Amino acid sequence: MVIDRDKDSFTEEQYDEVIKFCNENNVNLYVSNPNFEFWLLLHFKEIESEDNQKLLENPKVNSSRRYLEKRLRDICKYTKTKFSFEPFERNVHDAILREKNYEENINKLKNNLGTNIGKLVDQIITSRNEK
Repeated sequence: MVIDRDKDSFTEEQYDEVIKFCNENNVNLYVSNPNFEFWLLLHFKEIESEDNQKLLENPKVNSSRRYLEKRLRDICKYTKTKFSFEPFERNVHDAILREKNYEENINKLKNNLGTNIGKLVDQIITSRNEK
């Protein structure tokens, strides 16, 4: 199961319930906090100069866009509805490595900046290469 932490619509209690459900049902859980765009931003070296608190807060920058989405738009012309996969594919190994500089523990991702999606992507790449 892959989810965003999304504090605006996903309470701490709901987060705990999802973890409990996954543990009880042997479901692997992959989370990005604050949202999936954080995982996408890890594909670019520009993340290394970002303010971690601002990334975690992900404030609105206008009526339709939040900070992470704006940064991705600045870097690679990303929009939620239409974007090129190529820069993400090209940099996926860098993103997996950069992820390790942030929180990856599923329980700590409830309140800390990070993601563990790189672990899932690495498993997919590894299993594909074994075939």
